[in-house]
Order: sequence, then C-alpha cells, then structure tokens
Amino acid sequence: MSLNIQNSRMRFNTLVRKDRLQRSIVEREDRLQQSIVERENNGLPLSHLSESRKLTHHKIRKRRRLQRFSTLETDKIIRMPNTNIDINTTTTPCMPWPEKLSTIFVITIRMARWKECQKRLQHLSPLLTKWQGTNGGQINKTKWKKEKRYTNLRLSRGQMGCYDSHRRIWAHVVEKKIPYVLILEDDANLQPHKIGKEIQTALEELEHYDPEWELFYLSRSRLKYPIERIVTPHVAVPRAISWGCFAYVLSLRGAEILLKSSSPMRHSLDNYVSRMSQSMRAYTIYPNLFFVTDVVSDTNRIK
Repeated sequence: MSLNIQNSRMRFNTLVRKDRLQRSIVEREDRLQQSIVERENNGLPLSHLSESRKLTHHKIRKRRRLQRFSTLETDKIIRMPNTNIDINTTTTPCMPWPEKLSTIFVITIRMARWKECQKRLQHLSPLLTKWQGTNGGQINKTKWKKEKRYTNLRLSRGQMGCYDSHRRIWAHVVEKKIPYVLILEDDANLQPHKIGKEIQTALEELEHYDPEWELFYLSRSRLKYPIERIVTPHVAVPRAISWGCFAYVLSLRGAEILLKSSSPMRHSLDNYVSRMSQSMRAYTIYPNLFFVTDVVSDTNRIK
C-alpha cells in the first residue's frame, strides 16, 4: 500500500470517528439547550437554571474530549508535504457549487477565526466575503436601551452582537437587492468532498417543490422534534424551535421579512428566526450538511 493511500485512509477514518464522537456529544447539548429555550419562552429566570450550569460544564468536557481525540489520532498520520490550496491565487471554487449561492458572507469579529475559516473552507475561499460582526463586548447596553434597539433585558451582550451582525446582513441584502445569500458564522464547517453536489441537488428539489422559498437551513441542531415532514429526499419542513443559524440561505424576500420585524431586539437570534420561520416559506436540508467546529462561541463567551 502506498504512503499516500495509507494517509488518506487514516485521515478519512479519523474524520468519521471524530464526527461520530461530536454527534453523540451534541445530542446531549441540544437537549440541555432546548430546556433553556423552553424556560426562556415561559419567562423563567435563566440565572437560576441548573440546566444552564450543566450546559456550561458539558461544553468544557466536550472540548477536552475532542482535543484529546484530535491529538491521539493526528499522531497516527504519517506526515506528508503540505498540499493545501493557495487561497490567495485561487479565483474559482475548487469543487462543484451552485451558482445561486455565489454570495457567501462569513460573520466574524476576530481575524484569527476568519483566517481559520478560510483555511477550513479553502475549497470555497474565492466566494467567501468577510462580514465584520458586531462585537458584543463593545456594546453600551444603556445607550442601546435609550435608543430602543432592544427590549429584552435578559439578552447578553454576546447575544445582542450576534443578532445585530445578522440583522445588518439582512439590511445589506435588501439594500443591494441580492437575490440569494448564504450566511455562515466563522465556526461553520463542512465536508467539501461531497457537499457542493448535495447542496445543488437539494436546491433543485426545493426549486421544484416551492419556487418561492424564502429561508433554507443548511444545518440545524437536533432537537426533540427536528422536522415537521420530509417533502423531497433532501428537503424537509422544520418544526417548532430551530436552534442554530450558523449556516442558512435567504432569498431577497426572506431577508425583507426578517428585517421588517427585527427592531427592536426581543429575542436571541435563533429564537427570533425560528419564530419568524413559522410564517415563512422555510425549509431545511435533510440531513444536516454543515456542523460547528469545537470552539468557544463568542455569543456565549461575551456576557
């Protein structure tokens, strides 16, 4: 067996095992997160939630497990010369990709995370546009309250910065009349060897089923009731709460709908989009194609 083939198989098996580990860990995280959302919707204080403390400890354990796994598995791979694509010289996507999704905004507030995202999504690097997010740590909540930019006093600065970052993209799409936009957060990840073709297939199915669609999730957290029904082999209708706006597509009409009721802030971003999607032509790819890398979320980190 040649060295290249041996390395390829090792890397593939490592990715599969790591993905399985992350999926099992995320399932518990989703259950805890759902409990928090339900209590938030019922007006219960979050500061006394045992679930919130459990979720924080769970994320710490998850990060340590994945770091330990990555170290052990990476040591098994025989080192080879770097064959990464030069993101500074590539002018077209290095994989099949739908022309409709040629506008991709990546929300980030840190240059290091942006560079990591470019390397991670190097096959799409020519299409990625950096969108400078709103740093929640720099938000003056007293000033924003006087300006009536938010009404929910329980929102953290991190949640407010995340919400405002997405809202400004919606406004930009409406102003520039961009037909379709793919919005990513800087911790989004994908499997490049197959995702372009699967997204193209899913979009074709969605266009055939509902040409006037407005919102299309490319990934959602797995909650108790993840989908209402499957409408095509790769497209489903989301049900109830859809936690996770780290990878989704909006049409111009969808951006107009979300922007119209976006001010003042009343909910966290995920909660707001989920509520609005109940009255929109919203769909989700099935199963998920994107997932979140194991990093500390700025939305949760900034209080």
